[in-house]
Parts: sequence; structure tokens; C-alpha cells
Amino acid sequence: MEYSKIKKDYTINDYETEKCGNIYAFIVERTLKLIRKEARLGLIIPISVISTDRTESIQKILKNKCRAWYINFDTIPGRLFGKEVEQRLTIALFDFDISGEIYTSYYRRFSPIARETLFPTIQFQRVTDIYKTGFIP
Repeated sequence: MEYSKIKKDYTINDYETEKCGNIYAFIVERTLKLIRKEARLGLIIPISVISTDRTESIQKILKNKCRAWYINFDTIPGRLFGKEVEQRLTIALFDFDISGEIYTSYYRRFSPIARETLFPTIQFQRVTDIYKTGFIP
């Protein structure tokens, strides 16, 4: 959800991610402030949080605070949550013992029939050295 749609009813203060314009960035930032260093965290977020210039501030925060694994999903032909969610999504997994390492899977396009075998086939590639803000390979 875009922050501009709710700003008149709900405002945030002192968030590094305010320029992102999407409340998912605020949720991630707030979660990172509350989490303990030994924790692990999994979130389902819009893919734009990790792959657009607009969300650069949350990407920098994530890179500096944790090791991350990103699994990215398209909406065609199949959707991660069926017809109800028409948004490209990322399953983001975080480990706070080590910071700066980034791993991704390839961009997942799958047919609804393949849903049952989708997760066992996920493989990750370390992309830390080729990572650029606004673009996570």
C-alpha cells in the first residue's frame, strides 16, 4: 500500500524509509528495530522493496544489518497465493548474526500445477559481490 493513500489518517515519524513511499518499507524498518541480534526473520514483501531505486533506503538498511536470502516470484502464469494476490512477491529470509551477505534464487515463474514442487527446487546463488542498490540480481 502506498503511504500517500493513508498519510492523512496515519503518519510516521523518524523513519529512514519514508521516501520509499510504500508502507512495506516502514514495516520492515520497524521490525528491524525491534528484533534481537540472534534472531532470524522471514517476511513476504513486494518484490519492489528489494529491486527498485525508490526503495534504496530499506535496501541499504537490510544490507548493513543482516544476511539475506531472497526468493522472487512472478504473477504469470501462476501466483504465489493464487488469484487473491496479484502482486510480484519476494520471500525474504534474514539472519542477523552476519551482515552484508546477499543470496537470491532465480526469478520464479511457475504454472499452478507446479505449486507443490516449487519450494523443494529452490536454489540460491551468492550475489553479494555484484549487488547494486536498486537492483538485486
